[in-house]
Order: sequence, then structure tokens, then C-alpha cells
Amino acid sequence: DGTLKQRTAWINNNKVEMVIELHLDSAPGASGCTLFYYDGFTNVRDAGKPLLDTYSQYSGIKSRGMKPDSSTRHGRLGIIRDTKPTAYLLELGFIQNDLETVRQKAAVALAQGILKYLNKPLMTEIQLADWEKVALDYASKAIKFDTKEPRKAMTRVEVAETMRKFEAYIASKYSLK
Repeated sequence: DGTLKQRTAWINNNKVEMVIELHLDSAPGASGCTLFYYDGFTNVRDAGKPLLDTYSQYSGIKSRGMKPDSSTRHGRLGIIRDTKPTAYLLELGFIQNDLETVRQKAAVALAQGILKYLNKPLMTEIQLADWEKVALDYASKAIKFDTKEPRKAMTRVEVAETMRKFEAYIASKYSLK
């Protein structure tokens, strides 16, 4: 958990190569995924296109394209502007219309998009099936369900720890280091 300043400080003080902040968008009747990038850097925009295209292809969520962070209502996105490594903000879809697809397909679609961004081979169907099984297993262990209370969201620390463990497993299994 932490403020934007704390998260960007942590990113800038550690050996982070790339940042992808994930969001769900919200607007009545809207659908699709969007990738925001630092305005003014053509190479950052061009490098992010395979990430968005592959995410859209594997998730089945229509791409709304890439947009500069300066086009947002805030005029800039801190996670993109204030971090040293290349950073993107990916709107995975719209909570009203794309949420179920995001729940079912986002992890695999995002993994394929990151592999494409890194110029690594995409996972085969067998690897994808195994990856999805492992992702669901990690998610089910990480997300606490209680029949008496509504589902509680994970803290950022819990998400980060789960992702570290998951990343280590996938990297070792598929030689992605």
C-alpha cells in the first residue's frame, strides 16, 4: 500500500525495467481497452503498441488505441511522468461492460502482451493452459473469500508478494529471465 509518491519512489529506487499500471475504466455504455503513454516520446508509444495489440487480441476486448497521458482529464499521469523506467497505464476494460472478460482472460492476455513487448516468444497453447491454471491457483489463494462478508480486496503489498512468487515460478518454468 502507499501513495503515488511512495510507489514512484520505490520504483525509482529499485531496478525496475518497465512499469504497467492496471486500471478498470468506468463510463456508462463504453467498452474497450486503452494504453496511456508519456506524451512526446514516439519510441515509448511505438514500443507499447505490441503490448496493447496483444492484450486486445488475447482478451478479446476491443482496443480503443493508445493515448498520450496529456489527453487525460488530469493532463498528466504521475505513474507515467514521475517514474524513471518506461511506464504505461493500461485500462484493461470498462467495469460496466468488460469486467467478466477481464476476470477470465486478463492475466493470460497481459502475460502475452508483456512477452511481445519484450520481444520474447509468446507462450504456446499448452504453456498458456498451464499458466492460466497456476494464475487461478495463485489468485484463489491470494484473494480471501468469506461467505459472511463481502469479498475483500488485496492490499498492494499482498498483490506485490503474490506477483513476485508467481513471476519467479513462471520465469523458472519457462526460462523467461
